[in-house]
Amino acid sequence: MKLRCKPGDLVVMTRCIAAPLLVDRIFTVTRLSASFVPGFGLSYWETDPPQIDPADGFRVLPWDGDLIPLRDQPGADETLSETWAGKPRELPADIIRELTGEATCQD
Repeated sequence: MKLRCKPGDLVVMTRCIAAPLLVDRIFTVTRLSASFVPGFGLSYWETDPPQIDPADGFRVLPWDGDLIPLRDQPGADETLSETWAGKPRELPADIIRELTGEATCQD
């Protein structure tokens, strides 16, 4: 089983079924939790700071598959390709004029 994260990685949580209020948080993964069982695909991380569900106060151990590591490496940035929103696109010139107040009204 290949893990997405490595100990010490700065990560962003992209999904969390158990605690949806933790989505989009950025934190560091420190080590695999004692609940990790090799070969079963259960890879949960200890974090710094600990992730606490604001809804109920319970500690959450994020699953490796719900995390995207933020690493500074050469090459194409794949962070945006893994988000639901997709890559940003350039706005057409007429919309930019409207947003900046340069649009003219015609009767």
